[in-house]
Amino acid sequence: MSTPARKSPAIIPQTSAPRIVVLADHHSRGARIKTMLEPHVSADLLVLDEVRGAIDADMVIVAASLRDLDTIVALRQVLGRAPRAATRIFTIDGNERALVVQAYSLGATDVVFTPFSGKVLRARLPLEGKTPKPRAAVVGECGRALEAIFSDIAQGRTVDLKRTQEATHQIIGSVAAIGLSGWIDDVRRHHEGTFQHCLLVAGVAVDFGMSINIAGTDLINIGLAATLHDIGKAAIEVEILDKPGELTADERAIVERHPTLGYESVKYLDGLPVDVRDAVRDHHELLDGSGYPDRLKGGAIGDLTRIITIADIFSTLIGERPSAPAMTRVDAFGTLSDMTGQLEQPLVAAFGATALRR
Repeated sequence: MSTPARKSPAIIPQTSAPRIVVLADHHSRGARIKTMLEPHVSADLLVLDEVRGAIDADMVIVAASLRDLDTIVALRQVLGRAPRAATRIFTIDGNERALVVQAYSLGATDVVFTPFSGKVLRARLPLEGKTPKPRAAVVGECGRALEAIFSDIAQGRTVDLKRTQEATHQIIGSVAAIGLSGWIDDVRRHHEGTFQHCLLVAGVAVDFGMSINIAGTDLINIGLAATLHDIGKAAIEVEILDKPGELTADERAIVERHPTLGYESVKYLDGLPVDVRDAVRDHHELLDGSGYPDRLKGGAIGDLTRIITIADIFSTLIGERPSAPAMTRVDAFGTLSDMTGQLEQPLVAAFGATALRR
């Protein structure tokens, strides 16, 4: 996308350093954020109702009330004038889920809850010269989050949704930064078994979402559903999950309980969207009714679930399995394409960008 022509003094002049704009509903609120950043980081302050032209910025920090409808409408319009701002951090008063959802619906890439320090805010900015977190560390942290989720379920504790959300943010950021192939390589190097599979599904699903222009809250929900989709396996013996060769009929029946077990673990989880919960239960359902656990057909299977199902099957085929060698991405996509009547084929066709080219 080309940079919009400059039309007013509200445009931030170009420099060699990243262009950071603090966008505030009141001057005093924005000035506090600007002061927090300085002298370490230079930023320009724009007051929402004074912006008239395009905003030439690499990063936008929003300091505005998301409880006010007029402010939300104005933010939507003004943020549309900052097409190059790939980083959009919203500062939020309190931690109400409705405010977080509103921030992501406006295009947030990250949120920071008040009170926070300048050091915390600066750490969220992808500035040149800042030492990035090693790729292995990101995969390791996501793996540990999965371990904690599985441990909570195995011991009858409530799943820590905040930690799951943080892991999802990391997965989205990592896939966006290094690409799907980089994510797959990192996961394969550092994880195996069920954890490897869950992280593969999360990366594949998130990349698929981005490839078809899903963003904001919807992308977060895809990541959450993918991260949580197999948590029911926490209640199944590892000897069965990792058994080499074919499972017996009884063992297969045990494994096929995992969607129901996973759903039971999250169905009362406060703050988890309904379609994410449904995806945990329904990700093995197929359009022709041949899936499990409920033999759902067609329209009974939600849109989010259909995305997770494709990502799940693809990740299973390209992953390390005790019962079969890993397929190439080309062959795995061919298998998906052959599942006519079971998977939504227009969605499979769209998945080709993720499977073969991204």
